Amino acid sequence: MNRKVRVFLPKLENIALTAYHPIVGRLRGLLLLVLLIVIAWTSYSLGKGKLSMPDVLAIGESSKLESEVRMAKQQISALRLEIEKLRRSAQVDYETAEQSQKILIDKEIQIQRQAQELAFYRKLLSPESVKLGVDIRDFSVRASVNPGEYYYDFLLMQSGGSKKPAKGKIGISIDGLQGDVMRRIDVASAKQDQLSYSFKYFQRLSGIFDLPSDFTPQKVSLVIAPSAKSLAQHKNSYVWQELINGSE
Repeated sequence: MNRKVRVFLPKLENIALTAYHPIVGRLRGLLLLVLLIVIAWTSYSLGKGKLSMPDVLAIGESSKLESEVRMAKQQISALRLEIEKLRRSAQVDYETAEQSQKILIDKEIQIQRQAQELAFYRKLLSPESVKLGVDIRDFSVRASVNPGEYYYDFLLMQSGGSKKPAKGKIGISIDGLQGDVMRRIDVASAKQDQLSYSFKYFQRLSGIFDLPSDFTPQKVSLVIAPSAKSLAQHKNSYVWQELINGSE
């Protein structure tokens, strides 16, 4: 018995032809595997690791801040080096200025000594040419038992053979360093009636003065201001350390 078999063939327009290669399939598999791993790790971090999305963002921000902090520390280190250089430069300038000040004081004292020696020799050679006035003799300074307290003592004598009483005022000042600053302390002012003299032949004067604990004396100056307008003022200067060493 013959049977009829019907064969249905699809129409060509309904058939889509796709090119296929084995490597393409492998790449798709690998990409799928990587995607699954990323999903699994993210789920773990967000779930079991208790790492929320804000935490993830915070980690990124923290990393950025750490980078900025490192840069800031580097800048601070550079600034510290610059400050140290400036400090050393300022220290050198200060030491130079201080040394110049000491040299100036030493020169003033040297000139004063030379002037005293010159006046002495003039008296020996020609007493009648010596100007009338008052000389300071035996000036001394010594420390007391109280911290910062000092005694002074000196002798005044007339020069030039004057027979009239000598009258006037005396100024005593001390130059030194207080901290890093030069300062002058007036023990007695010649402009005020703090320390005066009046004698015919000689007079000894003495007193007490105080100095701050942070003050380092360097020079003592005495100014003689005669009351007579015909007589000029004159000044004697002394090295502080020599005065103190001489009193020991």
